[in-house]
Amino acid sequence: MKILRPLLVLTILTASICFQAHAQILKKLSDKANKEVKKVTGTSEPEKSNSGTGTNNQSGSSGTASAADGLTSDQLKDAESHVIYTLEEGERIDYKESKIMISSDNKVSGLVIVDKSGARYIVENNIKKGPYTVKNIPLDFLKKDSEDKVENDAQFDPVEMVNIYQKYVKEEGGKSFIVFNGKKIGPFTQLEAFRFNDKKTKFAAQFVNEISETEKERYIANQDGKKILVSKDPNMYGKLIFDPAFTDAAFLGQSFSGQPGSPGTLLVSFSGINQLYNPVLQNVWFDDSSHLLAISNNTIYFNGKPLKETNYSINSDWQSLWVNSNGSAWAALLDNKIFFNDGTVVNDGFNISKTAANGKTILNWIAVSKQTRAVTKYSKVL
Repeated sequence: MKILRPLLVLTILTASICFQAHAQILKKLSDKANKEVKKVTGTSEPEKSNSGTGTNNQSGSSGTASAADGLTSDQLKDAESHVIYTLEEGERIDYKESKIMISSDNKVSGLVIVDKSGARYIVENNIKKGPYTVKNIPLDFLKKDSEDKVENDAQFDPVEMVNIYQKYVKEEGGKSFIVFNGKKIGPFTQLEAFRFNDKKTKFAAQFVNEISETEKERYIANQDGKKILVSKDPNMYGKLIFDPAFTDAAFLGQSFSGQPGSPGTLLVSFSGINQLYNPVLQNVWFDDSSHLLAISNNTIYFNGKPLKETNYSINSDWQSLWVNSNGSAWAALLDNKIFFNDGTVVNDGFNISKTAANGKTILNWIAVSKQTRAVTKYSKVL
């Protein structure tokens, strides 16, 4: 047993390097495909989008065809509005440095303002503080937001994986199993990914059972003992994507068998999705309602099915999509415009977020009136 322990750690670290290398290849192939499309269409690479609650007024897309100009927020008839701050003459918002947060009583914080002299001010609870220079402006709220961000990819952590092996992996008859709450899950020869929820009551795992040199069964599994066969292709590699609520999980991967043509993207989930997508999927994630969302170059998918085709080339890190709890209504930020499924297009919204109230899903955003300089919060039910 003392001899096997170092061999086990070495195997884990080797698996980590192998898995990460292929994951990097997967992303490079996807990015390369996207760049080739951009060469053909003549589109350029935009700045990285800050989706969700960010204030960077970028949509993560670049359009080759002009969309409808859309409406300004104050033209909407079905949106509530609350003026939260009014800029003085000559002032403007620094969208890049701002991280706007609005309290329940509609007081704004994290708003960075620049006056006509270049001096900067920060608004906290509707009180303007400053002036500051570019070098001494306090932006601690940006740092905290970055630290609080949680990825829903199950990244391979060798140290954590050793702990998992020690506590939850058992050997039986020359095979490895995950043993959790009396359930035995496996067998496998390599555990590729494993992620617990915070309370360590639920998990999602990805592992391989090597049948022979030419056949490997890759599975995803969870704490209930549910085990889904992803593929028997020995050249299939990818990553595990978990739902933050741990009601679902999915495998996203590609085959590197060397066959001509695009290999497409394989997406397999506990909820029943098992499909090869071509063009390849560039990004897949779960939202806070456990919906599995995905994008290819020009198509947005909802729980595995096409939701919207666009005239815009979408970046691989784009996640600016908000869907209501039952999937019947949605909004997406494309080409710096908010597109709603009812056909409404808003051309001046930023700092977009989703909330729930009285059983309804509400999309919130900020817009600034050019006439009155009023910084206004708008809300529209999805």
